[in-house]
Amino acid sequence: MGGGRAQDYGIGVTRDEATAWVNSNVLVIPMVEDVEAVGNLDDILAVSGADVLHVAASDLGQSMGNPGVAEVRRVMSEVVPRVRAGGKGVGVGGNNPADTAGVAEFIKLGANFVTVSGWGLLRIGAEDFLKNVNAAL
Repeated sequence: MGGGRAQDYGIGVTRDEATAWVNSNVLVIPMVEDVEAVGNLDDILAVSGADVLHVAASDLGQSMGNPGVAEVRRVMSEVVPRVRAGGKGVGVGGNNPADTAGVAEFIKLGANFVTVSGWGLLRIGAEDFLKNVNAAL
């Protein structure tokens, strides 16, 4: 444990206090990365101490035999409300940041968070910036 930003730079807190706080605030996020995990979702939801599940599109799709984006999204769209109904939070990963409607659909289904490619976001921002600069010329 260092005295970084997460520990208020070590100001007003001892290492033992910081360690105790961190240990009491652990977020446990099991990953749903395999079609077998989807089949065992009720058992996973029953695990004590699991706070949030994260459904990973790419790994899930590979375990499904790479059926295509639509089929993977269909399965993910079934998992999200099941997790929420099971009393856990849920996130979905592997989203294309250019597919804002798809990301919004997962949020509408109850996803608490989504993960997207940072490089994809950077690319979209750079393309938008360049388009706006060119339009201003």
